[in-house]
Amino acid sequence: MAGSLARVLDRFELTIRRFAHRAEPTKPTMWLKLRALTAMGPEPVLVLDGDTCVQRRIELPSLAPGQVGAVRDRRDGTPPPSDPWHVPGRPYINSGVLLLGRETEDLRARCLDLAATPEAALGRYADQRVWNYLLQSEAAERLVLLPPKLNAIRWRMPRRAVIQHFAGGARQAARHAKACQRVLG
Repeated sequence: MAGSLARVLDRFELTIRRFAHRAEPTKPTMWLKLRALTAMGPEPVLVLDGDTCVQRRIELPSLAPGQVGAVRDRRDGTPPPSDPWHVPGRPYINSGVLLLGRETEDLRARCLDLAATPEAALGRYADQRVWNYLLQSEAAERLVLLPPKLNAIRWRMPRRAVIQHFAGGARQAARHAKACQRVLG
């Protein structure tokens, strides 16, 4: 496995930054992702869920300092009006692919604060709930919608997809593994 990882890092010119992580009792994946973001410095960060597969070289748009890029989700997951996290009339994004521009440390820290609230742990996609609330309310002017090809969440993936997202949990695991094997050769 270590050799495979080294080849992928070399092929795609990637680096790994390590950080300390303490497992949380609820939503461990959400906490891992958010803690990783707060461990990063001020440089831009591309965050990919584990159920994604990069199909080709990624050419990302440049963001102004403080901006966050994300793709509109294929379904509007806005909470109902009775939910305290409900923010009407704003784009609902999928947090499986996030591009955090320079100087977004304040947003990363705020996400961690919001994630610590009991309401954040509700639902399947807790980190997505937190990001949507923040980018629909407190930081709405900082959201930049990215083209769907950067987070292609579809049963039949378009040929132009740069990043395929196999959202759907275990039922998508075989398709995800097969797509990644094709890319890695």
